[in-house]
Amino acid sequence: MGRNLHMLLGAITVSAALLGTAKDSGAKAPALTTDRVIYGQGNAIWSIASDGSSASVLVPLSRPASEVSRIKVSASGTAMLVTIAGVQAWVDLSSRTKPASLRPLPCAIGPDALADISPDGRRILCATQVPGRIAVYQMRPTIEVQIIERAALGAVFFAGDQTIGFGEKSTLIDLETGNVLADHRPDREMMISPNGARAIGAYDEGDIDVVYAFRLDGKAVKRTLMQAARAVSISTGSKWASLQQEVDACAVRMAGGQYMCWRRFEAMEVSSHARNMLLSSAGEQSGHDLFLGSISGTSARKPTSLVQSVERAAAFWPDPAALRDTEKTSTEVHH
Repeated sequence: MGRNLHMLLGAITVSAALLGTAKDSGAKAPALTTDRVIYGQGNAIWSIASDGSSASVLVPLSRPASEVSRIKVSASGTAMLVTIAGVQAWVDLSSRTKPASLRPLPCAIGPDALADISPDGRRILCATQVPGRIAVYQMRPTIEVQIIERAALGAVFFAGDQTIGFGEKSTLIDLETGNVLADHRPDREMMISPNGARAIGAYDEGDIDVVYAFRLDGKAVKRTLMQAARAVSISTGSKWASLQQEVDACAVRMAGGQYMCWRRFEAMEVSSHARNMLLSSAGEQSGHDLFLGSISGTSARKPTSLVQSVERAAAFWPDPAALRDTEKTSTEVHH
């Protein structure tokens, strides 16, 4: 761990047809999101505009970008959590005009030690290297740490202002109070909406995984989103979820049942204004190619190529106005 911290501190062509419901017509191109896209390439983390212009280095790295396994940007767009070589690091994104730097944290290492970043970007939640302790790191305006004396049984999450984790007997609990928020928890790939109202995740239903949505209200009544699928993310505005259904990338509306899918693509995220879906596919030359699919209208359109030959981890960088959108839609998901 110390060696990893030391090194860190030192520092497209569509290959298949769309689903039968998708359209590849000469209709007017859909509006692109004002979000930028963040991805790894070479020895840096980059950002690029949604029209493919103005790519620039966001974070120079002392290690290859291929070692970045996860990028999660806060709902506010002011900071992000990066997992690189197993180390969790916070990155300040409040300045959009100059390269940022990694601030590694002494979080536990391992596939089940999944950390989270708060919606406002100020805090990181993770299990510590000391068993039975969970840490909440406040990164600004000053760096502080709050220790929660509770066993970390898996991934930990922010849900609005709450901190959530796995309790005994397959429950979801408030880590600070121990209160049970749901008497069940997903078997795989759990995600929580930025406003903390709902969660989604895949449950083992015999031969297939079924993705359900449920409220974190103590009752947690499950509602089916999609069968034979896994959860990937919930959009900043909490209106849409991105799911992977076998070889199809799908955007699914959290309420109402609307969805659209792109065949033989990997689902990434939905943009903050719910205009576009970030998609990935194996690159024809090397690495992965990123695309934008439009989720406006009633059916999927052919996605637009964004950038080629990048690493697997990528994410939307929300437009600052997305935070206002989140506040406006925070009551919608309760109905």
